Amino acid sequence: LSLGISPFIMQSTESLVMITLNSGLQRYGNDLYVGAMTIISSIMQFMSMPLMGLGQGAQPIISYNYGARKKQRITDAVRVATVMALAIMAAGTLVFELGAGPLLGLFNASPAMHAMGEPAFRIIALSFLPAAVGIVMSSVFQALGEGLISLVMSATRQLVFLLPLAFLLAKFSGLAAVWASIPLAEVVGFALALLFYRHIYNHKIAHIETVQF
Repeated sequence: LSLGISPFIMQSTESLVMITLNSGLQRYGNDLYVGAMTIISSIMQFMSMPLMGLGQGAQPIISYNYGARKKQRITDAVRVATVMALAIMAAGTLVFELGAGPLLGLFNASPAMHAMGEPAFRIIALSFLPAAVGIVMSSVFQALGEGLISLVMSATRQLVFLLPLAFLLAKFSGLAAVWASIPLAEVVGFALALLFYRHIYNHKIAHIETVQF
């Protein structure tokens, strides 16, 4: 239960963040911003599905080998999952940077939506690589029995940093600057993921003695 409640709360938090962002965009902007956010979030969820599957597939490998005291297999699984996640999101970055127009066209976007949405796509694409590391590390922490750390990382990134930054940027720099809050928040999540992983590695993995079976 302690491990399962963490992803449940994280998913709920992500939904709350999207509801709050859409409400803010509706209040301070117009339907174009809400429409763009809806399109972008839909495509981002589609792109994040392989990462979720990758993390869930890595969890039993990491946790079983942690129980078996096989340090090399733990670190290999973490490294392979991270590299694969980065490769997937690097491809997604290219798609968003180079194909923003066609992606919006899939949703019959108006010329005004294209004019506003294409720069938003390119700014948000900068969040993909740090997000890849954060998503994988969240699964790694859960596999090592550290669901609370995974929860803290997600809550800090979204509730403590993303939402306040988004509203500050909207207030002082205009709604167009809100898009920048997403990559900035993911950079914070990336930094937290590395710090937490280093802490967990030093306390749980580094001192494991190799056991032969």
